Amino acid sequence: MIRTWLPQSLVMSSLNRERADRAASRSGQVVGGLLMAFGWISFLRGAPGGLWLVFVGLFITVVAGTERQRAVIHTALRGIKVADAMSSPVTTGADWLTIRHFIDEVAVNSRHFAVPLLDFEGRPSGIVQIRKLARIPGARREALRVREVAIPLSQCAVAAPSDLLSEALDKLRPGTGMRILVVDGHHLVGIVTAKDISRLTQRHTLETGGPREPMSPGATP
Repeated sequence: MIRTWLPQSLVMSSLNRERADRAASRSGQVVGGLLMAFGWISFLRGAPGGLWLVFVGLFITVVAGTERQRAVIHTALRGIKVADAMSSPVTTGADWLTIRHFIDEVAVNSRHFAVPLLDFEGRPSGIVQIRKLARIPGARREALRVREVAIPLSQCAVAAPSDLLSEALDKLRPGTGMRILVVDGHHLVGIVTAKDISRLTQRHTLETGGPREPMSPGATP
């Protein structure tokens, strides 16, 4: 009986938390919209402080929308392993190349906005953003190594193939992009990008018929 009750209690806790997250984000968007409307009306009536209410309302609306999107993504990715989402094989480049050689040999042939780097021993050492290479003056491209302008591995989101994707997403950091390097035994075996996340989220929406409130265990559909 205890073994039966524990899983059900965990499921109920998870479902209640998801409902609370969605309700809070919807409430935030409503409050933000009301603040923007009230602030705009106040401004039109001659109250300069109304503009501040508009900006505050806009901020609340954006944050609430972001939280709601995060909740939807985590629901769609529940139980999915990183290995099921990653793209493989991965286009990589040597981190010891000069920026000039890296652009000529790797970047111009890549279809991605960022390229993972490998060191002499074939281990991942970081990731370089193509747009950052484009901003480097031509005169410096012969002297700089690509690893000197790359995001080091210590600042990248790294996960193992067996990790849960929802937990791996929590490792993402601002400024590094929505990319997760998948490493197994010090070797890069895949990468998870925003396109992979979008594909899985869309598939979940198609399979479930769109966003809906989760049903309580035992409820009749």
